Amino acid sequence: GRKLRNVHKAFNAFFHFNKQTEVGDVGDDIPEVYICDPKNSDLSQLSHYFDETHVSSSLNGIAKICRLVAEEMEARYEFMQENFKYGSSYVDHDLLPVWLVFDEMGAFQANGTDKNSKAIVNEVMDYIRQIILKGRQAGVFILVSSQQMSANTLNTDLRDNLGLRVALGSNSTEGYKMVFGSASPTPQPIEEKGAGFLYLQGSGKETAQ
Repeated sequence: GRKLRNVHKAFNAFFHFNKQTEVGDVGDDIPEVYICDPKNSDLSQLSHYFDETHVSSSLNGIAKICRLVAEEMEARYEFMQENFKYGSSYVDHDLLPVWLVFDEMGAFQANGTDKNSKAIVNEVMDYIRQIILKGRQAGVFILVSSQQMSANTLNTDLRDNLGLRVALGSNSTEGYKMVFGSASPTPQPIEEKGAGFLYLQGSGKETAQ
């Protein structure tokens, strides 16, 4: 479907940007992928191909996946410290990337309707914060999607730490500001399906293209 094609485009864009990990160099080695789909929609159907430890739509299942990814990140840092190489990253230690794909984060947060569910949502958001801020060097990456990337969905400090930001379709000035912050483009009509604006940190561009 269109959503899966868009995810694939985002993966390609990231790997092109992150010159430490070229798609052509991966060979038969496949990154570990975890998927959280709180709306139980398109991406949740990948559970037919992955086991329940890699795909979930439930609050508890999503919390478990995020905890596993955060623990893997910490374990990688311990491993790299034990096998210290100055200035090294996961690539220098022959570690494969780990991806956490989190679809519809706004919908997930809306599930916090009582004390127990709010505690789970807060736990998950803490894991996501750790992964965004610390994951890159360890090769643990996150792809977050939302219909509206407001500060209530993902605070601006975390948003600005995302190396690749994509806004599909036409958006308002405020909509672009939610995604790109100071790198917001001038709004313009977008009619082609799957088209939009993209901003890569370190690309040399001051605004999204």
